[in-house]
Amino acid sequence: MPRNRRKSKKRALPIYHLFPSIMTIIGICVGLFALKAGMVHGQWEQSVILMIIAGIIDGLDGKIARVLNASSPFGAQLDSLADFLNFGVVPALIVYSWITHEFKGVGWAVALFFIICQAIRLARFNAKMEMEYEIPELKDKFFEGIAAPMGAALSLLPMMLHFLFEQKFETPPFQITASLVILYVSFIALMMISTFPTFSLKGLNIPRRYTSILLGTVGFFVIAAITEPWITFPFIGFLYFLTFPWCYYRYLAIKKNAPSTTQA
Repeated sequence: MPRNRRKSKKRALPIYHLFPSIMTIIGICVGLFALKAGMVHGQWEQSVILMIIAGIIDGLDGKIARVLNASSPFGAQLDSLADFLNFGVVPALIVYSWITHEFKGVGWAVALFFIICQAIRLARFNAKMEMEYEIPELKDKFFEGIAAPMGAALSLLPMMLHFLFEQKFETPPFQITASLVILYVSFIALMMISTFPTFSLKGLNIPRRYTSILLGTVGFFVIAAITEPWITFPFIGFLYFLTFPWCYYRYLAIKKNAPSTTQA
């Protein structure tokens, strides 16, 4: 009996260790509800909002796992599968159902292309997670290609602009057409699997004297996102695009100035 009790104690798991996985499961459910809201009911605004919530949950589950020291191989695999669903399958099918289905086979091919690129992106990210980089600073400051959550958010950008300028976009020259969305989504998919350096918050350090300003700015954007989401999120998306030239030249500068690791 004492031995059995010891074994049961070893097998027992504190409930808080499951919190990150519970968050991931909630994120999967939210993503599937986003798909249902769009494809089944045509509630496009609700669908995009649910996708944003799923992205926020994805950002929280990993942080919770690290804070609680509850990281596990199972949780990492579950999170990766959730990312593939919420940031690959769901946004591609939402955009397809919204407009690109007008091109039938071509629209469906682009949706599949986006999903495949997201799968490649996540697989490459997982494979390189434990690798040692020749220049560690590059790993801290940049992603290779557009990150999975940002790629999903950017793929929904035409929908957000349509919500904001619905009447203006119904007539040329502002009309959002299926062909433009197909080209745009294809570009985002290619950028996700590219090696182009993109902005990462991981290596961003804020001086202490600016923390109050940063917190106030974050508060402002949260308020703006709640009150005017279709202005705030496209604005953030355009800011992200504007970082591309800076990231590219900064990446080259760091690589050029890094000490050579080769021996004569």
